[in-house]
Amino acid sequence: MVNRWRLERADGTPFKPGGKLAPPKKRIVYWIEDSVPDEYRTAVREGILEWNKAFEKVGFKDAIEVRQQDGQEFDPEDATYATFRW
Repeated sequence: MVNRWRLERADGTPFKPGGKLAPPKKRIVYWIEDSVPDEYRTAVREGILEWNKAFEKVGFKDAIEVRQQDGQEFDPEDATYATFRW
């Protein structure tokens, strides 16, 4: 089963080209697995966040959020999490 994200504008207004950006009701969350070397984590985070530029073109502000796995208990192979693995 593949989970897909359904982005909806938090303010409920439809997007109009050139209009105001709005955050989504629920962001897309990517996790950086703790196996990623410390010296690359910043670059990986910035690379994932670059996708926000594409979402801005369709009216979303900060559609993607990145979190570091440090200490969180989850299986990176679990399809319910979007995980960047080394």
